[in-house]
Amino acid sequence: MNSTEIQKIHAYCRISTNEYKQSFERQEEVISRYLEEHYKDIPRETHKECISGVKEKRPFLEKIVNDLKPGDLFVVSDLDRIARSVFHLLTISKKIEENGAFLLVVNRPELNTATPSGKFMFTLLSAVAEFEHSIILQRAQEGLRAARLRGVKAGPSRRLKPRAILKIAEEMKNPSTVVAELARVHGVSAGTIYRYVHNDGTLTEKGFDVVREEYPNFKRETSAAGMKQPTRRHKKEDLSHLPKKAKKQKTPKTLSIS
Repeated sequence: MNSTEIQKIHAYCRISTNEYKQSFERQEEVISRYLEEHYKDIPRETHKECISGVKEKRPFLEKIVNDLKPGDLFVVSDLDRIARSVFHLLTISKKIEENGAFLLVVNRPELNTATPSGKFMFTLLSAVAEFEHSIILQRAQEGLRAARLRGVKAGPSRRLKPRAILKIAEEMKNPSTVVAELARVHGVSAGTIYRYVHNDGTLTEKGFDVVREEYPNFKRETSAAGMKQPTRRHKKEDLSHLPKKAKKQKTPKTLSIS
């Protein structure tokens, strides 16, 4: 494509927040030198951003790309100024293409979608990225199959096993049971215990489902309607169950002026 077909140039420069004392000058100089040689008389606008390249969300960059018009040329000095990976680069270039605009990487001038050879290069990159992605998926699936054959269950492991849940439920029926000590014995938090067992020792929905997987004939106890829940000590030093002393009402002081 000839330079006369480019309507406007949008140059994008980025530095990371952790790049001490680094400025935009080098990027601007590289871009300016190239544009003066190849796209001299085309109006241009420079966009600068200070943000880490590892950030997934980059609203400023996304807005520039989304606002591109047909015939615009989006220019960067290096690939790492806009993309974290090949997949990220292809995602951006696809959006630019959808807007009828073009992408140019100055230090890799073959990556210029305004030219037939540049479009071909991006097609190759897309094919390589898709191949790499399929290989990763294939290896992950093979790993899962091998793990299943060894009897390993995929997914997050439960913190409490059915037998432990039943034992905890039995101990929770005793009002003097200290939940913090019970949790320490089983190597979990008090919050984890309450995800499986109610305060009165009956099982929660989650606890019942887990127990039924190992004991299909297990019958679930339910709390008696209207039955008062036992007062539970979560820690040895917890005295919150004791009645609090009534606070003395302070009488406002009055100032008399004679």
